Amino acid sequence: MGNGYEHTDGCSGDAKAPGLIMSNRRFVLSHGKMTEVETLEPAVPRRTATNKTPFEERFIGCPVWWLQGVLPLSRSAFELVVALYIWRRHTVVGRRTFSVPNGELRALGVKRQIKYRTLAKLREAGLIVVRQGGGEAPVVTIRPRRRKYPPF
Repeated sequence: MGNGYEHTDGCSGDAKAPGLIMSNRRFVLSHGKMTEVETLEPAVPRRTATNKTPFEERFIGCPVWWLQGVLPLSRSAFELVVALYIWRRHTVVGRRTFSVPNGELRALGVKRQIKYRTLAKLREAGLIVVRQGGGEAPVVTIRPRRRKYPPF
């Protein structure tokens, strides 16, 4: 018995990584010797129309539901940049609560007044909670998704 692999013809194999199926057996000449080579493919079904990721869970730099929530609030490209940056920062730090410093946004041409205006809009829409610190970067918490947004 092999360890989790089988050849495409149904025979067991002795491959080293479980969860793969052997396919495309061939021989290659390497260093003067003929060596049998088999291509490994994941034993996971390919995505089909029936097992696609639901529309609102797909990503466009952020989940579609986040974009659907912030797009109507954004009067300018800079406000949209702030909203996308907030989601990116959340993803990079790996937490729902994080600081939003001016530096990276400034490098994108976003002024701090636009950042604060956008944070206020996102807070009013119920997408985030904001804690302002005296002279420190605001601390944002992304709120869990509350409802489904209609597809656009």
